[in-house]
Amino acid sequence: MKTSELITVEACTKIYEDYRINWSRSGLNEFAETIYCENGEDGIVEKVFSEIGEGSKFYVEFGAWDGCHLSNTCKLRKESGWHGLLLDGKFDEPSINLHKHYLTAENIVELFNKYDVPSGFDFLSIDIDGNDYYLLKEIFTSFRPRLIVIETNQLISPSTASVIEYNPNIYFDINARYFGASVKAFDDLAKQHDYVMICQHDQNVFFLEGSEVKKLQTPIDGLGDIEKLFKPRIPRWYLDANNEKVEFSKKHVENLACNNKTPEDLQPIIEKTMKNLDNDGDWIIL
Repeated sequence: MKTSELITVEACTKIYEDYRINWSRSGLNEFAETIYCENGEDGIVEKVFSEIGEGSKFYVEFGAWDGCHLSNTCKLRKESGWHGLLLDGKFDEPSINLHKHYLTAENIVELFNKYDVPSGFDFLSIDIDGNDYYLLKEIFTSFRPRLIVIETNQLISPSTASVIEYNPNIYFDINARYFGASVKAFDDLAKQHDYVMICQHDQNVFFLEGSEVKKLQTPIDGLGDIEKLFKPRIPRWYLDANNEKVEFSKKHVENLACNNKTPEDLQPIIEKTMKNLDNDGDWIIL
């Protein structure tokens, strides 16, 4: 299926209308805080480990940039004494165990072994805007992280399990619509390995190893239920009564959505929530 058939204005409108209410469900989202990360992951990760225990304090992050920019592990390393492995296709800094590698499904387990990643480490963060699904699938063959956060393609319905075709030889355009996999694709894969979806914040989904779930103390409305935990991409652009375009900050519209509200008397421009570059590819429907 082509991207243009899967991600349409009509499909994104339906997702927004059907699932906007999910932003107001109680759960871990209320602890979101951005220090080094992109969209509140720092606070959610800290909250989860405050409840389940920190273990050996070992992380793995790839798509790690320089180890701090938009990093989901920098705060753990700098403020909480964590350590681990960082991998990125452009950066290398041995002092923080950051190594430059282009990652594929064929080499990811080999690299984990090369850098002595424990089989049962604490935290895995994946964000490479491409073959993320295929790398996680390979990691599950040999490793079992306690908590996983992974970026999903938020423009695809939570009822559709879809993933890009695997191609180990290209960089993906992060401004295109053709990247990664849908929330349901990751949720199905996680369930096969006894992981439970505990949160989605913005485009990032959190999975917790099944035996750890009972340790959570925060009430989560819809724990493990993708239909309740899914968070649509909330439009930031609207039309007013004079048909003039109005733009709000991402934080503002998400705060409204968390209270099951939208900007009053304004019509959302769904197209502006989509990534409109024509870089279509074939999606595999699982």
